[in-house]
Amino acid sequence: MLRLLAVIVLSVFSSQAATIILVRHAEKAGPTGDVPLTEAGHKRAASLATVLTDTRLTAVYTSEFRRTQETAAPVLKSKEIEGKIIKAADLDGLVTVLKAAAPSDTILVVTHSDRLPMIAEKLGVKVAPLTDTEYSRLVIINTGVVPSSLLSLRYGD
Repeated sequence: MLRLLAVIVLSVFSSQAATIILVRHAEKAGPTGDVPLTEAGHKRAASLATVLTDTRLTAVYTSEFRRTQETAAPVLKSKEIEGKIIKAADLDGLVTVLKAAAPSDTILVVTHSDRLPMIAEKLGVKVAPLTDTEYSRLVIINTGVVPSSLLSLRYGD
């Protein structure tokens, strides 16, 4: 059901402007450092790929951290595209790339709990902060309308 809803929403959004999908990385193996995903994290990453099965992605951005790249890996494999890395600290660089996207682009950004609301705000929408244990939020932003529009969904178990 969620996949169908996402496909419908993305098809409506994509006709108007670039569509940006923001997610936090999946569950990580430790509180600090460049840690991998847990087993639950790998399951959530696979769930993300399933949710986005029918979505035509033009780009996938991650940070330099392993947990974001592992979260994006099943999506990249299913879409047969290469991910692009922009350092987590380069928030302005990422937002510049996202704002320059073509109207037909649909871009997935796998980021961090503290960065997701900041990226959304720089794209013109307000997103509530994520808790330390929140991994299921999937935020879809349409950048081509003023103000930008927002749809917040949940995915995974």
